[in-house]
Amino acid sequence: MLKGLGYWSGYGAPAGYINPKYLRGEYTQNEKEQIAKYLLKGNKVNFQLGYAINRINPAQGGAFMGCAEITDGTYIWPEGLWIYVYYYDVRLPAYFLNHINESNALDKTTCGDLSTVNWDYSQWIGWCKKNRPNLLGVICCSFSKDSQILNEKEVLEVRLKLLN
Repeated sequence: MLKGLGYWSGYGAPAGYINPKYLRGEYTQNEKEQIAKYLLKGNKVNFQLGYAINRINPAQGGAFMGCAEITDGTYIWPEGLWIYVYYYDVRLPAYFLNHINESNALDKTTCGDLSTVNWDYSQWIGWCKKNRPNLLGVICCSFSKDSQILNEKEVLEVRLKLLN
C-alpha cells in the first residue's frame, strides 16, 4: 500500500486536502535541498496528459510542475512537490521527514509493479486536518513568495543540480 502526501485542495480535489500556502515552514537551505533531492529521485509513475497547477500561484504553471507522480515504494507524491518545499517553504509532515532520514538511500528497484497496488491518503488527510488554520477573522493570507514568478529555465537548472 502506497501512502499519498503532497496533494492540495482545489478544483476536483477530494475533501480534506489543504492549500499549501497555509503550510509554511522554516527549513534551512541545506534541509530544503535534502528534501527536494529525495522528492526528485523516486520512481516516476502515473503520467498524466497535462501539467500540474501551481496551487500557490495558479498563474504560474508549466512543464516544471510535472505531469506524473513519484514514489519511493512507501509513499507517493506529485512530481512538483519539491517546488513547494524548495521555492515556497511549504513544510511536510514530520512522519515523512523521519522516513526520509531513516531511508539511507532511495532504492529505485524496490517499487516493482504498481498496477495492483492500493493507495491510502488517510494519513495525509489526517495531517492536513490537524494543520488546517482557523480562518475565522482572517482577511488575507499572502506571503511575499506567493506572487513569485518562477523562471522555468532556472527551475530546470536547479532540478538538474539536485538530481546530480
